[in-house]
Amino acid sequence: MVATGRVASDAESLLGSTVTALDDQKKTLRLAETRHAAVLASGAAFASKGGVSKAVTLLGVELADYRQVVPLERKRVSGQIRLPNGTVMIGSELARELGLAPGSRLRVVAPSGAADSYSVTAVLDFGLKDLNRRWVLLPLRAVQSLLGYRLDISEIYLVTDDLFQAQAIAIAGMALNTDGTPLFPVALTLELFWVTSLVATVVGVLAAFAPALRAARLDPVEAIRG
Repeated sequence: MVATGRVASDAESLLGSTVTALDDQKKTLRLAETRHAAVLASGAAFASKGGVSKAVTLLGVELADYRQVVPLERKRVSGQIRLPNGTVMIGSELARELGLAPGSRLRVVAPSGAADSYSVTAVLDFGLKDLNRRWVLLPLRAVQSLLGYRLDISEIYLVTDDLFQAQAIAIAGMALNTDGTPLFPVALTLELFWVTSLVATVVGVLAAFAPALRAARLDPVEAIRG
C-alpha cells in the first residue's frame, strides 16, 4: 500500500534521513511498518517538440528510491528505466502526440519561463490515459531547478504493509517533526469550543432567517401563480 502526503522541506537532508526519521516516528506512535520512502518535487510545466506544446506535470524523483515504491519495470513500453542528468521518462500518450521515442529530445518550459532540453530514455504506461498524457519523470534536482524550488520537495511516497494504517501513517508522517513532536500543535480549549459553537449557531440562524423573511413578504396568491 502506498501512502502519500504533501510537505515542504529541505530535500538534501531529507533524502538521507527520511527513512530513519519515519522509523523514529513509528516507534513513537506505534504505527505499522513502513518499508520504503521516496521524495518528489512536482509541478506544472509545458513540454514541446516541433512547435507543438502540451501541458504536463513534472515529477522530480530519485530513481533508486522511486522504483522501490512504484514498479516502473512493469510500466515500461519501450526504452530503458534510467534517469541520469539531462534525461526524462514520459507517458505513452505524450510520446504519441509529440512523436517521441527513446532517444528523442524534448523541451520542457516552466511557468516562470525557465527551460531546458532533455533526452527521452523510456516511454511508460502509467495505467491511465490522462497520466500517460501528462506525467513526465525527471531527476529530482532538475525539477527543483526548473520550478525554482531550490531544495524543497512537494510529496513523500511511503509503502506500508498495513492497508488500514496507510492514512494514519501519511498524516503522522506529514504532521510530525523528526523527533516525533507535532509540527503544527493544536490546543483545543473550552473557551475555543464555546466560541466556535456560538459563531456556528449565529451563522446558522442568520442563514435560515434571511430566506424565511423574503418568503414571508411574498403575496401567497402571486407565489402560487408564479
